[in-house]
Amino acid sequence: MLLSDEKASHLSHLILDHLKKPANARLQADEPVVLREIKRVLAAELKVEQEVEAAVRRRLAPMPGRSPKAPPSGRPCTARRMMKKCGNGRKCRL
Repeated sequence: MLLSDEKASHLSHLILDHLKKPANARLQADEPVVLREIKRVLAAELKVEQEVEAAVRRRLAPMPGRSPKAPPSGRPCTARRMMKKCGNGRKCRL
């Protein structure tokens, strides 16, 4: 999943605001430096996630009957979206 610059900036500001709370941490660098580092770490983690997902897809591709599907429009696949309530209260796979 790729983040736009605006989303990465927004997330980094949210993280920085949380870190600035008195009980959480004391910053030893200027805010712009910390914001850049937070954005760098977010980008690095997302890159690792993409590499792992690509490796898993390559590994599953040759298996018969195991066609890995990409999540639609960058949304993560979750069990909650894959399940729905049946009329009798049981959960059924879609």
